[in-house]
Amino acid sequence: MMKGRLKVQNSKAILEVGQYKTPLNTVAANHMKDQDVQVSVRPEEFLLSAHEGDNALSVTVDDAIFLGLNTHYHVSFDDGTKAEIIQESTIDSTIKAGSRVSLRLNTDKINIFSADGGQNLLNGVRNDAVRA
Repeated sequence: MMKGRLKVQNSKAILEVGQYKTPLNTVAANHMKDQDVQVSVRPEEFLLSAHEGDNALSVTVDDAIFLGLNTHYHVSFDDGTKAEIIQESTIDSTIKAGSRVSLRLNTDKINIFSADGGQNLLNGVRNDAVRA
């Protein structure tokens, strides 16, 4: 989970994680308000670019493990947070340890939760309480 901020500008939702900003088209109408959020991102939902760029999260590659179809990258954010990223492999473009790279999020796949993690804020998600 990553901490983020949901902002509403001109009736459109914008997700902010650090300096990275990206539009979200799937926020439920009743959650369209400025608020702190938790962002759930699976390893394959990060979009990795070999070069640092504007409007992205900058990370350092700690390790790259080529596993045939996929390459697993272990990265560190500037605040020391660690993450694993899984990308489809290409034989000639594995990123080396120590490289600074950019991350973006596949916003069609991630989940956005309230700051306390208790409720998913996206359309089409059931937020049923577990009952004993």
